[in-house]
Amino acid sequence: MPLLTPRGDVLAGGGGAQGSFNGVPYPFASSGRGCAPDADTILVQIRPQNVLATWRQATGDLEIVQPQRGANAMAGGGGRWLADGAGFVYGSLGDIPGAALIGVAPDGTCAYYPNAASGIGLVIVDPDGTRHDYPNVIAKPAPHVVKAGQVIWQGGAVGRAPVRPALPNAAGPQLVTVDGEDWIVYWSQGVGVVAQVDGEASGWILDTREREYNVSIAEVDGQLQIAWSVTDGEGPRDVVVCAVSRSDVVYVRRADGWTEQTPQLTVLKPPVVVPRFTFNHPVIIAPFRAEGSGLTDLFELGTYAEGDIVTAPKGRLLLAHDGESNWTIPVALLRRYDMALWELYLIPSETITASVQRWILQSRLYLAQWQGDCGVIPMFYDQQRWSVGQMLEALSYLSEIVNLSPRIKVIAPFAYGRANGIVKYPELQAALGNLVTESVRVGRATLTPVDTQPPPPPPPPPKKPAAEPYYRVKEYNV
Repeated sequence: MPLLTPRGDVLAGGGGAQGSFNGVPYPFASSGRGCAPDADTILVQIRPQNVLATWRQATGDLEIVQPQRGANAMAGGGGRWLADGAGFVYGSLGDIPGAALIGVAPDGTCAYYPNAASGIGLVIVDPDGTRHDYPNVIAKPAPHVVKAGQVIWQGGAVGRAPVRPALPNAAGPQLVTVDGEDWIVYWSQGVGVVAQVDGEASGWILDTREREYNVSIAEVDGQLQIAWSVTDGEGPRDVVVCAVSRSDVVYVRRADGWTEQTPQLTVLKPPVVVPRFTFNHPVIIAPFRAEGSGLTDLFELGTYAEGDIVTAPKGRLLLAHDGESNWTIPVALLRRYDMALWELYLIPSETITASVQRWILQSRLYLAQWQGDCGVIPMFYDQQRWSVGQMLEALSYLSEIVNLSPRIKVIAPFAYGRANGIVKYPELQAALGNLVTESVRVGRATLTPVDTQPPPPPPPPPKKPAAEPYYRVKEYNV
């Protein structure tokens, strides 16, 4: 990609093409554009030696990196750099056998795949040396190193929540924070290059022509700047750069022969769709904190508890699992009229699709463990991170999960009377209304009755039969 540096410089040169700096070819033969470990240095592969060298623009000094090696790709920033040597990564972190390069953030945060062959796993090394290992993460496609501890990719992230593009199929998302706001830039098929504040419905469509190659972003002097090439070869004069804000788009650099297309500030996201529900058996809608809703409060159904229990309470126990990990239900401690409940919550490290798949697998697991009454706790609050659209999309799968078994009798939305819950969002109120409407259609579920009389004491053990008389004949000598 044409590399846009935090100082606003542009490095161009795709593949093995001659590199250039701010529209001027390097004064030496290169294989590609290279990268910028710092504002005054370019790291690039030079020809004909095909080895890495550093070039300092101010002095013109060109120095071959020792030991002499080439690279398939390289990345730099914050005074650090990494290069991919085909089967190993080397650079500021030393030699890392078996690894593959992901990237380096402007602050010097480095990221790589520890296993180049499988592509499974992710390692992040912060500027202060803190290391973050994610052995089971698949950071694909198109990972982007944001800053210390954070990497995003299409549909996922570590160290922060996944980005929330307004348009579907947001390919190659990149993120930069400008004046306290997280801006994301991505390509959407059939739309073009899009820039928006993360999670918002509106954004800029910068260019709708399929000629925006290798988009790169940076914060430059407190502005979001975006660069792309109008050719895949990234010639010295093929790069467009614009500065984007909430109010306007200003072109900083124009490619030769390129005709500017007026950017459009557009409502990108389609109207929010409130899900409707279809159940195949009776249910009870019993929200948490239901006061003012006119509905049964979950706590009216029994004694609510989470985690370990030592003794069962009087009456029905509502034992819930709080968390996304698999749960082993303590069936030996439950009575036939007790209930097991589990959450259907999104988590930042998963896409919505991945969360739904987890909910289905876990629901089947819990239904197999416990043969009594069950309930689910769908997420009706934003957790200070989820948009209304994301919450509603997750809720659209609720029918599929509830219909797994007629033993899922209770739906307990969390939560009604909560500042970031149902009372805050008209859309969540409408979704709750659709739940109630469907519950009226299918009827109210009947819970297993609570035993009102204590079980009779066990019968006493049978008495042992009386022992047979025992006689011993005594012998006498006469």
